Amino acid sequence: MKQEKSKPLAIVVVAYNREEPLKQLLSSLNAIVTDRRDIALEISIDNKGTPEVIRAAETFIWKHGKKELIVHPEKLGLKKHFIWAGDRTEKYENILFVEDDLYVSPYVMDFVDCYLNQYENDERIAGAALYSPILCEFTKCKFYQYQDGFDNYFFQHPYWGNLWSKQKWRLFKNWWKNYTYNGELLPSNVRMWGSQSFKKIYIQYLIETDRYMVYPRNSYVTNMGVKGLHNHFNAIQFQVVLENGKRELRMSTLDESKSIYDAFFEIKQDILKMYHPVLENYEFSVDLNGMKDHIKEEYVLTCKDTKRRILSFSSSMRPAEQNVIANIPGEGIYFTKVSDLITLGKAASRIQREKKCTEDIMKNYPVRAKHFAFSTWIALLRK
Repeated sequence: MKQEKSKPLAIVVVAYNREEPLKQLLSSLNAIVTDRRDIALEISIDNKGTPEVIRAAETFIWKHGKKELIVHPEKLGLKKHFIWAGDRTEKYENILFVEDDLYVSPYVMDFVDCYLNQYENDERIAGAALYSPILCEFTKCKFYQYQDGFDNYFFQHPYWGNLWSKQKWRLFKNWWKNYTYNGELLPSNVRMWGSQSFKKIYIQYLIETDRYMVYPRNSYVTNMGVKGLHNHFNAIQFQVVLENGKRELRMSTLDESKSIYDAFFEIKQDILKMYHPVLENYEFSVDLNGMKDHIKEEYVLTCKDTKRRILSFSSSMRPAEQNVIANIPGEGIYFTKVSDLITLGKAASRIQREKKCTEDIMKNYPVRAKHFAFSTWIALLRK
């Protein structure tokens, strides 16, 4: 089989004042398995950096191409720095964007090359992320993706290790010229993120334009959770297992995929319609996490309590949508009219979310979680 020519690529690293994490990241980048010697590396340091960070960047020897160090004299902040990094696609065509608290798999180029060769001409694809989350950060429960036989899935969220190309980035920049914040589109947690959040803007872009990021089933970057300007403690919950072997990846197109998730970590309704003939007759929102508070459709597939049910499913299987796809009878997932949902107050809603999280922990850690569940419920009831 004829091997495709490698696409142009640069790696853009953004850093500020964390010396040791930067050294770890750069060391992992040098360990990537590739025959290429034309991968440019740019290390971009915000707000003059620190002497230690600048020294670490200056003394680092890059094995896979040319290295350039850029020290910004003024503070850009996260949002401007991220957008500056995306704009480097004008110079390099394609960039892999990594923050200084990440660590990269030696086999990252397997996924990078597959992505660049396969999705270049599909404007429905905004980019790729090399981090595959194991948690739904909104519910704090495990995030299980439907397995459809491919090594990738699609998601309306720009996690870490982003791949951006010039044409796709230009589409975002053109949209951004007329950007108006629309909180009703966003998950409630995202709405609380500050004005310096690039991801808050980009998630709205993905939702409004109905675009998706390509994700690997196995992560090619992990987040080391190091303390920083916007992270005041070590957030080890975002640490994931890295891909540590070479793979012949089988990547699906968006049309082939049966594993497509919106910004709320919810599977696309069209996929469920394919498996359940009754659902074909309805336009509905999928809210299996119970996090959507601005539903425009008349019907909803949900975990929330309801006065009347058109259909009812078990909630025992993982991922939750598997119960619907396999038509497992039981309680916990309901297809109903939005107008029939039982509205809970803030306190009751919070307790319901805590209960869901506790149940998820108990299913994964059944022995020790019993005490945790009991003490958690006692604490909640006393509030």
